[in-house]
Amino acid sequence: MTIRLMVGKAAPGDIGRDILRINHADRPKGISRHDIVSIEVNGRSAIVAIRGNDEPGIVNIDVDVRDDLRVLPGETYEFELRRIWFGKLRWYWSATDPATRVPAHIAIVSFILGVIGLALGVLSVWS
Repeated sequence: MTIRLMVGKAAPGDIGRDILRINHADRPKGISRHDIVSIEVNGRSAIVAIRGNDEPGIVNIDVDVRDDLRVLPGETYEFELRRIWFGKLRWYWSATDPATRVPAHIAIVSFILGVIGLALGVLSVWS
C-alpha cells in the first residue's frame, strides 16, 4: 500500500538512529509502532524502525535515511512501507547507531558460536 506523505526533519534524538516517525493514522494496516520495516520511495529503499508522531500527513526521517532515499524535507512523496522478517537481522547488523549495532554483532556471533559448539558436542558424543 502506498501512502502520500510530506517529509519532515527528524527530532534531534532520532538523528543517526535509522528511525522513521509516522502517525498511527497514516501507517498501513499491520504495521505498528516499533516494527522494523522496508520503506520505498523513488525506486530506492531503506530499512528503518517505526515510531509514532503527532502530525498526520508528515513522516519524520533522519538525515542519513533521507540521503539514502534521496528525499527532501518539505516535499511530498509516495511511500510504500512493508514489514520484513529476515531483513530485521540486516537492520540490526548494519544499524547506524552503535548502541544498536554492537550488541547485535555480539548476539549474532554468539549465536553462531553456540550452534558450532552444539554441533561439536553432538559430534563428540556420537564418535
